[in-house]
Order: sequence, then C-alpha cells, then structure tokens
Amino acid sequence: DILLYSAGTGVGKTEAAKAQAAFISRTKQVPVHYFALEAEPKEIERRIKFGMMGRWFREDNDCSNIPQGKISYANFRYSRLDNELAKYKKRAEDEFAKHYKHLYTYYSNEKLFTQADLEKKIFEIKNEAALIVLDHLHYMDLGENENREMSSLVKSIRSLNQTMKIPFILVCHIKKGDKKTVGLIPGLDDIYGSGNI
Repeated sequence: DILLYSAGTGVGKTEAAKAQAAFISRTKQVPVHYFALEAEPKEIERRIKFGMMGRWFREDNDCSNIPQGKISYANFRYSRLDNELAKYKKRAEDEFAKHYKHLYTYYSNEKLFTQADLEKKIFEIKNEAALIVLDHLHYMDLGENENREMSSLVKSIRSLNQTMKIPFILVCHIKKGDKKTVGLIPGLDDIYGSGNI
C-alpha cells in the first residue's frame, strides 16, 4: 500500500510517521528507510530517544506538579530538560542501538533531493526495504513546473510500490486557507496538489 499522512502544520505528521517507522523497525526487526527531508540531521533518532526518556521519567516520578507540556520534544531539543532527563541518556542510547538497528534515516542537509535521487536510492535498497517513509512529499525538489514534476513523482512512487512490493508512507501538506473548509480529518481535496496525488 501507499499511505498518505496529511494534516496541518504542527499537528504531528512527522511524529505519526516516526512512530510507525519505529514500531515496525523494532517489533518486526525489518529494514525501514526513512527519508526525513524536512528534519534536522539526526532528528528522527533524537525523537525516538526522547520518547524513551520521557516515558522512563514519567514512570519514575510523580508528574502531578510538573506543568503540562514541560516534558516535550521542543524543551528536550533545546536542552531545557537536562536536569530531568540526563540520567536516562545512556540508557536511551543503548536501547536505541539494540532495538533500532534496522531503521535507516536519510536527511537532505539542505541539498537538492530530486525524483532521480529518490529512485536511485530506492533501487539501491529494493531487496531489503520493508517500508519506505517519505517525509515529506512536498519537500522534494520538483523543478520549475511543479505540477508536472509532482505528477511524475507520484507515478514513479506508485510504479516502485507495485513492481517492488514495498509499502510507502507519504507525508503531505494540506492546502492553506480558510480553516472552515478543512474538516477534522482532511479529505483528498484538502491535500496540496491533490489532483496529482
């Protein structure tokens, strides 16, 4: 299958895709390839480790006096939780190395990442990949004619999915505009570039 994850900015598309990739990689012990085109280098790994540390912190502490939202990835990322989470860091590193050795991440590092780059990488991993996550579809470098290039990209992904029998998760933007036009769950018409997608 090809699954589309779409929602507004900051709602949790990357978090959902990361959770699915991490779950499959850990429980099935199969290769999952995550193209994190919008993320900072090592962000997906940091998010997984933060999830572990946050869970352990909550298990070990009475959190009723901690302000809601304090134990958050943003606070962790900007070193605001060093006092709370420092003792879990080594444990998280060890757990990650043990349980997520089948999770492979790719970051664009602000370089162009084109359809040709994606196809080349997928052909390199075609015999091992159990899941490919593209986060996100709208961060691919599409050239001057975005509509035509998106159509070509989507056709290529569909062809790769069908011929190689590899499932994909595609993270997608929804159209910006009047919030009244987008329901709680976006429909296909709400996805940016939905005619092609």
